[in-house]
Amino acid sequence: MREKQIQQNNKGQAIITAVVFFMIISLIMIVGIMTPLLRHLKSSHEFVRSRQSYYVAESLNEDAIYRLNSNLNVPPIWALSLNGASATATILTTLDTKKIYTVGNFDFLSRAITTTVSEGVGAAFNYGVQAGGGGFVLSGSSVIKGNVYSNGNIIATNGAVITGSAIAASSSSIGGDDNPGGVLIGTSTIGIAWAHNVQGATVAGNLYCQSGSNNNQPCNISKGDVPIVGMPFTDDDVKSLKDQGSLGNTISNDYIVGSSGATIGPTKIIGNLVVNNGGTLTLSGTVYVTGNIIVEGGGKIKLASSYGNGSGVLVSDGYVSLSGGESLSGSGQLGSFLFLLTTSDCPVGPLCGGNNAVSINGGAGAVILIAQNGVMSLNGAVNVKQVTAYKIMASGGTTVTYDGGLANVNFSNGPSGAWNVQSWSESSQ
Repeated sequence: MREKQIQQNNKGQAIITAVVFFMIISLIMIVGIMTPLLRHLKSSHEFVRSRQSYYVAESLNEDAIYRLNSNLNVPPIWALSLNGASATATILTTLDTKKIYTVGNFDFLSRAITTTVSEGVGAAFNYGVQAGGGGFVLSGSSVIKGNVYSNGNIIATNGAVITGSAIAASSSSIGGDDNPGGVLIGTSTIGIAWAHNVQGATVAGNLYCQSGSNNNQPCNISKGDVPIVGMPFTDDDVKSLKDQGSLGNTISNDYIVGSSGATIGPTKIIGNLVVNNGGTLTLSGTVYVTGNIIVEGGGKIKLASSYGNGSGVLVSDGYVSLSGGESLSGSGQLGSFLFLLTTSDCPVGPLCGGNNAVSINGGAGAVILIAQNGVMSLNGAVNVKQVTAYKIMASGGTTVTYDGGLANVNFSNGPSGAWNVQSWSESSQ
C-alpha cells in the first residue's frame, strides 16, 4: 500500500514538473514572439512621430522662403505650432546669403532642415497651382501634389485631391458639391484649408473659415479672409523676356518644325510656331512668338543642354494648344524647367477663335504653364510641374506635381530679385 502511494506521489511530481516546464517554455516562446512585435510597434510609432517632426520643419522652412520672396517680415527666430507638432526657425545672414535652420519636434522626436539661399536672377513660384480672380476648377479624379492659392473660388468636386494646402483669397469659397469628402485637402495632419466659406471638404490640418457646411471639422474663425496676391510675372518681367527673344534673329512668317527637328534661340517669330510630326524643337535661348503656339502629333520642345540647371522661356502673345501626348522639358538636369508663358486673354479676345489661352490634352512634362490674363484648360492625364493662370480648369486625371525648386527658380535671362536655393539638406541638430 505504501509503495503504491509512493508511486502515485512520484507520478504527481512528474506531472507538476512537466506542467512547470511547459509553462516555462510557453513563456519563453511568448516573450520571443512579443519582444520583436513590441519593438516593431515602437519603431512604427517613432517613425510616425518623426514624420510629423519633419513635416512641420519643412512647412516652417517653406514659410521662411515665401516670406523672403514676398518681402514680408522675417524675424531672426520664430516658431510654428501645428496639430501638436512644433518647429522653430533661425536665420543667419552673411554678406550675400541667408541660412535657414529649422527644427521640428513632435513628442520628443526632432528633425532638422538647413537651407542656404542667395538673392539673384530668378522668380518665385510658391504654389503648385496659382489662379487669379477667375478661380480654380478641379474635378474628374485630378490630383494637385502641392499647395493651391486662388484669388477666386476653388471649386473641387468628386473626390478631387490637394495634397498640400488650399487657400482662396478675399470672400472666395472652397468646395463645390457640398457633400462630405467632395475635396480632400492635406496629407496626414499637414495641409490647411483657408477661405471665407468652405463646404464639402475633408481637411487634414486646420480649417479656417467664417462659414462652412459638410466639412470634417467646424470652422476655426480666428483668422480673417486671406489677402489677394499678385501673379509671379509683372508686365516689366514679360517685356524683359520678349526683349531677350528679340535680341536674336527674326523669322517673319509661321515657323513649322517637322520630323527633322530644329534648334533656335534667341529668336523672335512674327507669326505662329507649330511643332508636329514627331519633331523636336530645341531652344538655345529665349524665343518670342507673336502668334499662337501649336504642338501636336508627338511634337517635343526642350531646352538645350547648355542651360545646365537653369531654366528657359518660350513666350507667346497668342493661344497655346498641346494635344496628343507631347513632351515639354528643361535641359535634363535637376532644377531646369521650360516656362511656357502666354499673354493671351483667350477665350475672350477677338483672335481666340473659341480657344482658351492654354489648352492641353495629355502629355507635357517638366514644364511650367503661365497664362496670367486668360483661361487654362488641362484635360486627359496631363502631368506638369506648376500652373498659373487667371482661371484654371483641370479634369480627366490631371496631375500637377509641384517641384520644391520652383520656390526660387533661376533663369538664364529675364526677371530678377528672387531668393535662390543654393543648398538644402536634412541636418543634425
